[in-house]
Amino acid sequence: MPSRWVKRRRSEHYYRRAKREGYRSRAVYKLIQIDEEFGILDNARAVLDLGSSPGSWCQYVRERVPDAKIYAVDKVRMRRIEGVRFFRGDFLDEDFRNFLIEKIVEESGGVDVILSDMAPNISGKSSYDHARSVELAEKILEFAPYVLRMRGNAVVKVFDGDMLKSLRNRYEGYFLFVRLRKPRASLKSSAEIYIVAKDFRFSNIPGRRSSSTITTG
Repeated sequence: MPSRWVKRRRSEHYYRRAKREGYRSRAVYKLIQIDEEFGILDNARAVLDLGSSPGSWCQYVRERVPDAKIYAVDKVRMRRIEGVRFFRGDFLDEDFRNFLIEKIVEESGGVDVILSDMAPNISGKSSYDHARSVELAEKILEFAPYVLRMRGNAVVKVFDGDMLKSLRNRYEGYFLFVRLRKPRASLKSSAEIYIVAKDFRFSNIPGRRSSSTITTG
């Protein structure tokens, strides 16, 4: 196993690189590495970034597909990024999810990519944190048919654990291509792993839905 020194140096490398290249967080390199391998953002016209703050993934999407519409979502306020529409709210709240569906469908007719770097509040109990991360990933899968276009892609963070195999099976029921990846930019000690899913096949994008009182941030 890598020593603490090696882990710290690896973390510092990406932190320094993010500062040098103008990104808000070292987490951007996780998305970059996944996209370089799988082409997740190829030809995307609209992208939804869940758990977006502080905004480094949005920064990369903006560079990678500059003409795409970008929607960002988080419970925590995010500093403005040119060309990014930010919504502040809790994705686990059903009313908020319905609000997102309405806005995205009205404005873009759906998205081509869903990105999620969301994670539950860490309790320190690995089995509990794993189960909570799986809950988030399942909510995304339930939400996807209403906003994700046919042949669309997704990248979803989850914590490794005994429920991961069944979760992957569920994603395989909706996408033609599913892989699990731990990017090099992730610390080896981290339990995070990403579901990389391509070619969505059950889009059911609705028409207009009832409005919500949730506002943009």
